[in-house]
Amino acid sequence: MDRDRWETFLEKHLTPADQAFPSVPPVPGDWKTLSPVDSLPLLLDLTQAQLAGDIRPTCECFTALAIRAMPLLCYRRHLLCDVLLETEEGPGLFAFIYGQSGVWPLDLTSKALFRLNSVYGDPATSPAAALEYLHLFTGFIIGGAENGRFRVLESPDYFPWVDADPPPQALDAVRQALSKVSYPPRVTCADDEADAAVRQASAPAPATLHSGDLAEQRCLNSDVDSPVVAWHIQVPVVYGRSLWDCDFTVLRDGEVHMEEDRTLLDDLPLRLERFIGAVRLP
Repeated sequence: MDRDRWETFLEKHLTPADQAFPSVPPVPGDWKTLSPVDSLPLLLDLTQAQLAGDIRPTCECFTALAIRAMPLLCYRRHLLCDVLLETEEGPGLFAFIYGQSGVWPLDLTSKALFRLNSVYGDPATSPAAALEYLHLFTGFIIGGAENGRFRVLESPDYFPWVDADPPPQALDAVRQALSKVSYPPRVTCADDEADAAVRQASAPAPATLHSGDLAEQRCLNSDVDSPVVAWHIQVPVVYGRSLWDCDFTVLRDGEVHMEEDRTLLDDLPLRLERFIGAVRLP
């Protein structure tokens, strides 16, 4: 699909998001909910794709109720899609990436993104793209059956509290913990000094990106590649019922390393996800 047809598709088919989905989106962005008619082509392409054996039952055995989608910066001309499914255990969510390079179901392992990177190319080409990619990478990998996914904190909405009104002492503890770390997330150049010196002559050093500037950076960087090959991202992460302060290195080609992690809080009243294969049960 060429650029003009892709932009026409986004303008025509993405409509304002509704409140049907049982949880906040897995990646911050400009999410919209597709109408049932406009969801059909995506679902057809998903079911007709060459899917792995553990993914195909997910697409064929559950009833799709709605699709929400957002345009990705780290994979230009691609959508991140989240399908609301009806399962025997209640509403579930199943994600896939859809775009020029095909249909890429996210099976809650790193394999799907690495396969996409081998076809698409480098996803982390700017500060905003690197931060979005980290959300995508950590948000669709299960660290363990009991603790679920790693959730990079973008805003207080991303705290999966058990109750809508969490205990005041828990809120105070979280506020105090976040006041001592890099929150919202920050993205800085992590190139080796020698590499950075070579590039400095041909390009300005990338500015530090704060998460609150994501919308602006998305616009500024959407078609601009940076020569930086590695990004350092310091960010708080929710994993299980604990809050962590983590240092990540995100390489331009999509490889992610957690360099250091520090426990901030344990035993928070947070909701744990359950899973049916690659389906998330909020």
